[in-house]
This record gives sequence, C-alpha cells and structure tokens, in this order.
Amino acid sequence: MLQPKANKENVVAFEEVNCSALYCLPISDVTLSSDSLPTTINVKGYDGSIESKIQIEDVSYVYDKSISPQLKITISGTKTYGANSSSYDMIGYKLYDSKGYLVDSGNIYLSSLKER
Repeated sequence: MLQPKANKENVVAFEEVNCSALYCLPISDVTLSSDSLPTTINVKGYDGSIESKIQIEDVSYVYDKSISPQLKITISGTKTYGANSSSYDMIGYKLYDSKGYLVDSGNIYLSSLKER
C-alpha cells in the first residue's frame, strides 16, 4: 500500500506502509459441496486413452479462519484400474463460489497409487 507524503511544495512522494487493518476484516464461512459421490475419474494419457481409473469416495475439508485463513481439502478414494508402475496420476479440479464464479483451479498429482 502506498501512502502520500509531502516533501516540498508541489512535490509528492509515496512511502510503502503496511495496513494492519487487513487482518481485522471479517471472513466469510466456507461450505464445500461435491457432486454425487462416489464417482469415478478416468485419468487419460496424452493420446486420450484411459491410463487409470480412480474412484473418489469422499471429500472433506477443514477451514481455519485464524491469522492466515486456510482451506485444506482431503479427497479419499481408490485406484481401481491402471499400471502400478506409473510415477503419478493427475486429476484436475475447479472451485466455484456460491454465485458460480471460478475462484481456483489446478491439478493434483497423486504419486505411488497402486491398483486395488
């Protein structure tokens, strides 16, 4: 944040300052919902073929609103198909707010999954 500071007549410089009030702003509660579970995710290779299948059985979360708010999401599931020798499986995710706006997206890399 920049704060104006007058040095001389007709000359204004800016100093960087911290805004401690930012930590006092109210933080909304979070409710995370996932579509019908269990569901199976097909992990596809570069050529479009299915390399593995992961059955997602549960999604849970912990929301900590203390000093630095954090949302930790845990996804539980089982690899039902695929080579045990693969170095990792990857699934993409998207998080939307209550109005349908995309707020985060990315990939989750799952290493050492073995078929059951």
